[in-house]
Amino acid sequence: MAAKEKYSEYFGFTEEEVDLLYGRYLKAHPAPSVSRTGLALWYDGYQTVSGKKIYNPRSVAAALSDGQLGSYWTSSGPYDEIFYYIEHNIGQVRDDLALMVSGTPVPANVQEYASTSMNLTTRDEIFSAMVVYGFLTYKDGYVSIPNKELMDKFTDMIRKEPSLGYVHRLARESRRMLDAAKAGDIATMLHILEFAHNTESPLLSYSNEAELAAVIRLVYLEARDFYQIEREDKAGIGYADIRFHKT
Repeated sequence: MAAKEKYSEYFGFTEEEVDLLYGRYLKAHPAPSVSRTGLALWYDGYQTVSGKKIYNPRSVAAALSDGQLGSYWTSSGPYDEIFYYIEHNIGQVRDDLALMVSGTPVPANVQEYASTSMNLTTRDEIFSAMVVYGFLTYKDGYVSIPNKELMDKFTDMIRKEPSLGYVHRLARESRRMLDAAKAGDIATMLHILEFAHNTESPLLSYSNEAELAAVIRLVYLEARDFYQIEREDKAGIGYADIRFHKT
């Protein structure tokens, strides 16, 4: 699906198919609880090799059937198998996961992969499997987390898994960071940011703007439940590095 156009039509819903389904939903629900923009935010993010947008079909159908946006991924099967390899290859993939959870794509060599084979030993094999299962999307040599449904899944994982080391610790600090920011507690905010910046993570090029922004977004993971977070947004003269919009 990721490499050959002739197979793309068999995976996912296209933009036009989602429009058609949403039109049927509106006819049955004159006061809709699911928005079209919500479907894109939650379930879009995949694409064919030619760049055609693809949605997660099961989740779109479930959201329209239930009349509610949310995660329709199960926590068994491929999810458990993939985490097994993440857990046992922490040194190879932990920093990449940190970047992807912060919203930054990472380079990867996505290979042909048999979904029945779980003998994954390298970073690229792990990410290739995650693309096949739909946990990641692939574009122009980079993998990333495709949408809110999967971003919430990964965020939940790093909050719960101590084996992810500094990534887990930064995520755990995110509630305190959000509370401090809302209270105007600058001293606590500086303390948490200093901890995040000076962590043992080899992720950081100490003054690299993109990676500093990734760390800031990690320590504000809790904010995603309440705000839409955007980078490099216009702010009068110049740009704001990070902006939080109330959802």
